[in-house]
Amino acid sequence: MVMQLKTRPGRPAINANPVTEAEVRWENPPEFPDIDTTDDGHTWYERLMPLRKRPKCWAVIRTYATMARANNATNNLSHDIIRKPSGRWEFKSAMTAAGEFNVYARFLSRTAYANGNNSKH
Repeated sequence: MVMQLKTRPGRPAINANPVTEAEVRWENPPEFPDIDTTDDGHTWYERLMPLRKRPKCWAVIRTYATMARANNATNNLSHDIIRKPSGRWEFKSAMTAAGEFNVYARFLSRTAYANGNNSKH
């Protein structure tokens, strides 16, 4: 007999019998590519270095098949999840008139903000 505990109205009942180890599916997650390396084998760091020679100029640094992937890369770069050269950077993703999903970047200055972060906040 399965024993159930009372819960608040509208919530499913909680089964008081714990899950056994035999019921757990044990397996390692699949290997994912290194987040710092792009599909062409270059690191994001290498891809961004040339932009330091032309501060404040926008450049397309990557084109993706979907907007979700472009947004994800932009977010990872903006929040320092992906390693990049030091300094202040700006990143944007956008769909072009031709239907490309691009990641844009520009190098702003060699020094980050006083708080050590690349963002204003």
